[in-house]
Amino acid sequence: MARPSSTNWVIYKDHFLWAIDTRGHLDHIDGSTKELVNPNARCEDKTKDLTASEAAAEIQGKRTVLEIWSSLMDEFEKKSQSMDVRAHFDKLCTMREELASMGAPPEEDVFYTIIMSSMPASYDSYISAINGTASILKKTLTSNELMQMLMEEANHHTMKAKKSQWKEENVAFYGNDSGPS
Repeated sequence: MARPSSTNWVIYKDHFLWAIDTRGHLDHIDGSTKELVNPNARCEDKTKDLTASEAAAEIQGKRTVLEIWSSLMDEFEKKSQSMDVRAHFDKLCTMREELASMGAPPEEDVFYTIIMSSMPASYDSYISAINGTASILKKTLTSNELMQMLMEEANHHTMKAKKSQWKEENVAFYGNDSGPS
């Protein structure tokens, strides 16, 4: 199984859940088992984005597997939301060009679907809104138009995250979250 990082979280999460389910331990993840776990257990798997000590700090004080899983999911979901969308689309376009050079370019509607399905779950509502609006307007969006709109949404996610981080960092300084006057 691949190691989790902000770049492969969506795939890692699915593979992890499948592996846990195959071993008959999904009840620990869905919360139906309340068996206590050792929250101070050493994390042996170091990842690029979350070191062992950071992972241990992330799960400190958690009492069940569900609480640990939820905490890690929150951490990586945030990171996958802020994935570098432009670099991701560059890779997809490069793959499309390589396929075209081999005489097997993906059809426009197939590439459009690939783009949609490659985005983190946090973009699902936005993608639904884009497709719904296009349908109402009887407009067929190209894959390039979709990528442009998703990059704009990614910029919005980034700005929103920076604003939230700024508030968190300055709350102690100002004594509340209202920011400077």
